[in-house]
Amino acid sequence: MEETVLSRKDVRRELERFVTARVWVDKSKAAEQLQKEKFQTTALPFYAVLTPEGAELGRLIGYNPDGEARLSTFLGLLEKAP
Repeated sequence: MEETVLSRKDVRRELERFVTARVWVDKSKAAEQLQKEKFQTTALPFYAVLTPEGAELGRLIGYNPDGEARLSTFLGLLEKAP
């Protein structure tokens, strides 16, 4: 995802509207617990788009080798955010 989607100019441009955070839950039990409590999943990879208030607008879960489908889905999540 980092190489095929997040590195694209159109995605980076859309992400400028957001505060981004990266949490490595596979390296920290506390981070894994946070993901489990907030999102009811420990799936990896996991991407969530949240409002400033913390409400979830959408998520991507798991690996998808179809980069174009992943790009389309992720951009759709970003674009629907207020």
